[in-house]
Parts: sequence; structure tokens; C-alpha cells
Amino acid sequence: MKKSTTLKDIAEKAGVSVATVSYVLNYSEKQKISNDTRLKIFEIAKELNYVPNLQAKYLASAKTNKQNQLAGIIFKKTTLNCLASQYVFSLFLNKLQLNMQRLGVEIIPVMVDDFYEEIDKIKTKLLDFMIVVNFEEESIERFTEQFLIPIVFLGSPIDSFLFKTISIDYQKTFQSFKLDANMHNPVILLQENTSRYVKQIAEQNFDKEVILINSNIDDVLAILKQRSPTAILSLNEVQSLQIERELRPAKNILFSVIRNEVSLLSNDTKKILIDDDDISAAIHLCLESFITWDDHKIKSNQLIIQPHLI
Repeated sequence: MKKSTTLKDIAEKAGVSVATVSYVLNYSEKQKISNDTRLKIFEIAKELNYVPNLQAKYLASAKTNKQNQLAGIIFKKTTLNCLASQYVFSLFLNKLQLNMQRLGVEIIPVMVDDFYEEIDKIKTKLLDFMIVVNFEEESIERFTEQFLIPIVFLGSPIDSFLFKTISIDYQKTFQSFKLDANMHNPVILLQENTSRYVKQIAEQNFDKEVILINSNIDDVLAILKQRSPTAILSLNEVQSLQIERELRPAKNILFSVIRNEVSLLSNDTKKILIDDDDISAAIHLCLESFITWDDHKIKSNQLIIQPHLI
């Protein structure tokens, strides 16, 4: 069996300490590390096929208090089909775990290939709550009828009075870009694992020929060099960092969605904040209402996260 890549392997190839690799791959701001070093570590991690063990990480950090309730965040493997997505998701999970500790709820990640086919796998976790990410299957009933626990759907356009749903206003995200950017020759960068829902909203706002769906950064860079766009919108901060380094776009050409106000991007890149703190707070509110049987703090079963141009 092939040996899994470790932080030490990445550190040795990058010529840095294991601690530095850990800081970078966990998006820690405890140490000042240059953008070039951060990108070098990301690229080596990708080259060595490093995959963070999310399940082990969060189980290891879980409290031992048996009174705590257990929530599983259920997501498809395709959510993590590129390195950039893995680290953004890992950062979000870490923040969510810390937030839920105040509520006495432990969060564990549960990755599946298929929501329907792995219902039994999910049941073995003995969860008190479920947070289901980007559910886009044909029948919500076929999935939910198998569970007798409260469910929150995150990032899914589900309209049901039976469940809580949290969605991001991507319509406003794309509109913010259109209003503030030079639309003479724009490019919208999506990835293969971008949800079908977000892709549909993008197609409602832009011509298909300006929407590029590609997770390979080398391909993306080559196409951008060829097109010389007047405005670029990237939904991924790591991808934006690579574009900054390789293309050095002029001021206000590159727009990037970021998930935390503390960003590694330059001041010349315009930022659209979809705040993980807001998403985590919305999940906290939903789980608190389940625990206390008190919905007075939530006016609707549908909570919408608003992006902010900063």
C-alpha cells in the first residue's frame, strides 16, 4: 500500500519546518508567512497528493463530555475534488467546531460518495443533528424519510417547512461584481465541484462563453493569458492568489470571493466576503432552536447569508 503523504514530506520538499506547513494548510494567522511560501506549500501538497484527514482531525479535537450532542456535517466527496476546496472546507469546519462547543454540540464530518446510497453509513454515526451540504438530488423525501433527527440543509435551494435551510445569496454576489467591474470582457471562474445551483445563477447573469468551469489552475492561467479579460471573478481565494502571482493583474481587474475578512490577497484585488462567521452563526441558531424547541429567534426556516463587497 502506498504511504500517505505527511506534513513532514511537504516540509522537506519545501525547505521549511513542519510547523510552517501546518500553519499554512490550516490557514493559521499565528505566524507571518509570505504569500510565495504559502503558495509553494499549497502546490507541493497538491503535487504529493496530500489529503487532510478531516475525520481524524475533528474527532481528535472533540470534547470528552458525554453530555454533548453530536452533529454530523454530511458532504459528497466531490466537494473536496481540488486542494483549494479542501483547505477552505477544512477552515470552515474548524470554525464551526469551535462555535458549536459553546452550544455543547460536537461536529464531525461525514464524507459520502452518494447521499442516497450511504444512508446506512450516516446512521452508524448515531447523530443527534445533521447539516447536509449542497444537496442537489431529485428527491429530498427519499433521503430525509430515513432519519428521525433535525436536519439543516446548507447551500441548497430547498423550500420546506419541515427543515431549516441556509443558503448564500449568490445572485447578490454576481450582481456586486457586475456593478463594480468592467464588463467589456469579463471571465467568471467556476470549478467542477461548484454546485449546480450556483452554476445556474451564474448562467442567469452572464453569457455562457464568459463562464469558465475548470479546476486546473494551469489551464485557467493559460486561458486568462489568451483572453486578457477586463474583469475576473474567482469564487476561490487560493485560486485568486495563484492568479495574482502568475498574471499580476492591474488594479480592480481581479475580484475574489473570500471567506474571512483576514485575507492574503493584495489590496489591488477587490474582495466579496461570504463570511464563514455568518454561516457558522446561522447553523448555531438552527441547532439552538432544535435543542431548546424555541423558534422565536428565527423568523423563517430559510436563512440567507448576504455577501459584502469590501
